[in-house]
Amino acid sequence: MTQQLRAAIYCRISKAKGTKKTQSVEDQERDCRDLCELNGWQVGDVFVDNDISAADPDKARPAYNAMMKALAKGGFDAVVVTMADRLHRQPNELGQFVDAYLETGMTKVATVREGDFDIGNPNGLKNFRDAGSSAEREIGILKIRVKRQKQSLADRGEYAGGRRPYGYRVVTKKQEVAGSPAGLFVDESEAVVIRECATRVIDGESLLSIVRDLNGRAVPTVRGSQWNTTTLRDMLLRPSITGLRVHGGEVIGEAAWEAIIDRPTWQQVTDILTNPERLTPRASWEYPLRGVLKCSVCGRYLSAMPRKGHRAYGCLKMAGGRMTGACGTIFAKADTLEDFVFSQVLPLADAPDLRDALRAAEQGSSDEIAELSRANAEDSAMLSELDTDYYTLRRISRATHLKQSGALRELIEARSAQIATMRGHSVLDRLGGDVVANWPTMTADERKMILQAMVVDIRVKPAVKGCTKFDPDRVDIVWKLSAQAMRVIGDAVREIEAQMVDGMLA
Repeated sequence: MTQQLRAAIYCRISKAKGTKKTQSVEDQERDCRDLCELNGWQVGDVFVDNDISAADPDKARPAYNAMMKALAKGGFDAVVVTMADRLHRQPNELGQFVDAYLETGMTKVATVREGDFDIGNPNGLKNFRDAGSSAEREIGILKIRVKRQKQSLADRGEYAGGRRPYGYRVVTKKQEVAGSPAGLFVDESEAVVIRECATRVIDGESLLSIVRDLNGRAVPTVRGSQWNTTTLRDMLLRPSITGLRVHGGEVIGEAAWEAIIDRPTWQQVTDILTNPERLTPRASWEYPLRGVLKCSVCGRYLSAMPRKGHRAYGCLKMAGGRMTGACGTIFAKADTLEDFVFSQVLPLADAPDLRDALRAAEQGSSDEIAELSRANAEDSAMLSELDTDYYTLRRISRATHLKQSGALRELIEARSAQIATMRGHSVLDRLGGDVVANWPTMTADERKMILQAMVVDIRVKPAVKGCTKFDPDRVDIVWKLSAQAMRVIGDAVREIEAQMVDGMLA
């Protein structure tokens, strides 16, 4: 009695949700079983890779690999598929299959639509390889067609598909109706979030603070998940939100969709978020006076310098194994220094006359701000080049590096201070008129913004040798308003001081 031939069935589809032109894995298995029954073959195991492409060499096919292991053990006499391209779409993989298949002593590959291939015969092997090459050619043509289509859409400034960008809704060709063409359209419920975040970054708030606020308000990302600093940063740096089309990682022109924020605003946000000086240690997020306190000796901003579990500010001489150019002579405990500064500044925050005076002083054109931001970006790039020339290439001396980098940092700090005084609205206005009442629940970034709205900077002098108590004379506050202007609002300040609650600054 002749032994019945035993077949292994393999089914695969690239996308589980196919069209009528795409045969499901269930349909493939049914057709393969019918072929086995017609030939009188016994069906052994059925191997199914559902929703897996064979065109990507980096994408594993678990069922295919399991079938090859089973074939190596000699458990089958043939492989049955609906078409040869279900097995392979890459010449290298096809060659490996042929070698492994012939080693088992088998030669027959049966297909429902293309007949049988006897790969032990030269002509049969050629036909089998041709079927695989044809599949590869189809993939190549498809990739070229898709690439050309995306390039054409990019050239016209149109939406080329992909994940929906935050701030926009997508109208597809299928959804297109009369008077409403396909493309991207502003989703105002998300656009207001983008504009808010851009304003907060320009005002000096950290990405972490904004992320915490968005997640606290249950504002979802485009995927419906929570925000993190990376997703927020990427969203704000995307040129598409200002009406620019990007292709191949480069801006290629105007987009067909509407901008959410204007170009000068986007440029300011970009300059801030890409500035190397913005990269600070995690501890600085808990230091509201960082970026406000300055060393009275060398003029550098004080850094966060936690010591033995306690917060402190200091003039940091070394950072990341590199000299910062700072003198390293100033050190002050954060709690006592912050209490003193807030006690001097906070009583003024709710004075109406002060807000009016600051509002008048903060007026500045967007063009001027944009020009200052561009200059800062250029100097920041020069700083990076200097670091490379000194630390990596050793083209310049340490003295030259310190001198040139120090000069650039001073220019950047001066422009940043100038930009801070040119905002088109008062930070105090944006945070309400109840700064004193809301102070206990404010974040470190919000408190820092209050300070920056009222002072240019705060200079800290060296401590007197042998003195262990905090000395207020070490602190010089440089106000944005003149001494005369401060006297004008004196009456309002004294009225607010009387309303302050004891212990508010604790």
